[in-house]
Formats: sequence, C-alpha cells, structure tokens
Amino acid sequence: MTHTSATTLRRRTGLARLIVGTTLLLAPGFASKQFFGCAATPIHRLLFRLVAGRDIVLGLGLLNEQPGQRTWIRAGIFADAIDIASSIRELGPIPPRRLVPGMLLASTFIVSATAIEKRQDTPMASTALPTTETR
Repeated sequence: MTHTSATTLRRRTGLARLIVGTTLLLAPGFASKQFFGCAATPIHRLLFRLVAGRDIVLGLGLLNEQPGQRTWIRAGIFADAIDIASSIRELGPIPPRRLVPGMLLASTFIVSATAIEKRQDTPMASTALPTTETR
C-alpha cells in the first residue's frame, strides 16, 4: 500500500471539487433530478449554481494552496459540515434517499481534508537543511 502525500491528496480533492462544481453549474437539472427526484425549477437551478460557485472556488483554492497552508482545507471542512448539518435538519420533509447522496459526498470531502491535514507537508520541514554537529 502506498502512502499518498498531502500534496497529491490536495490536488485530487481540488480537482474533484472542480468537477462537482462544474457539473452543478452546467447541469443543474441533472443535479435536481438526482438530489430531489424532480425536474429543476428556477429555484433549484439557482440553488445548485450557488453551490457550484462555492465548490469551484474551494477547488481552485485547494489547487493553489501551498504545502503547510490550511485555509482552503479548513474552509472546505466547514462548508461540508454545514451541508451535513443542514441535510440532517431537513430529514423529515425531504426523504433520506434524496439527502444521503449529498451527505456522503460532503463526508467524503471531509475525510479527504482530514487526511490532508494529517499528512500535511510543513514548509519548514521541506526546506530545512540538514544540521551537522560540531565538536
């Protein structure tokens, strides 16, 4: 089993967010059908395009974040935690089968971000020169 670096995980997560965001932006009707089981209304299209913008920005932020930085990783965790909490709150009026896919996607992004945090490359560690002991 290979150990994936924080940089590789950050890149993959950033690309995944870009793909999700671009899909929501370009095909809000598809997203509405998958998440809500109905054709998109103007409100659905607006909602999915707003979420698309957020995921595109988070993806670009992750792709441009330097090793040792955590701003975009943590912003994504915060946004995904809000998505999950909001979905749980709506479990009565909206059937679970419509909320679970989005909750799983948000959970996957949180797990990935947590793995990035644990494997985070620190700038000092990557640029530090070896020390030699003098006698």
